Amino acid sequence: MPGGRNPLLRLVALVRTATHRWAAAAIGGYHDGENALADQLEPVLTAGMLNLADRGFFSMDRFLRFSATGALLCWRVKNGVTSVPVKTLKTLPDGSELVMLHESDGMRARRRREHGDRTAARLPDTIARLVQFKIVTRTRSGRVKTSVIRLLTTLLDHEEFPAAEIAVLYAEDGRLKSRSST
Repeated sequence: MPGGRNPLLRLVALVRTATHRWAAAAIGGYHDGENALADQLEPVLTAGMLNLADRGFFSMDRFLRFSATGALLCWRVKNGVTSVPVKTLKTLPDGSELVMLHESDGMRARRRREHGDRTAARLPDTIARLVQFKIVTRTRSGRVKTSVIRLLTTLLDHEEFPAAEIAVLYAEDGRLKSRSST
């Protein structure tokens, strides 16, 4: 109903960071979730494309499926210890960490319910990189707020993709500069 409190539709889009032009979009009704709409965009991802995603889009299943397209992922994840199933394998010189993603029993049970497949096997463990950094913002009231940002990425090479550059990529303007290309 027009003028109501609830939106009439939901939209999830792939937008090019440099030009802000839309690459693709999935549109659904009010009851369609953003994650289900994001899943519709999986076929649009291509090898070498860098995909940034905000908090709330991470699931281990989606991370594995989207990375299987060959796209490079740099996804913000929630700060809670149980929200991302990681075990640190190695702390890298730039402060980022190589981590092992492992689907917990609870995550597998939830995935089985969501997909209606009570026999779904556990997802394979996979290596990713965790980059953490702080940003300082000012609220409307002028109060200074510090937030910890956690990014899970398939950009594993800390020399080619330093954590500081990934932080700038995500926090500021969406441009990733590879040391090998400068």
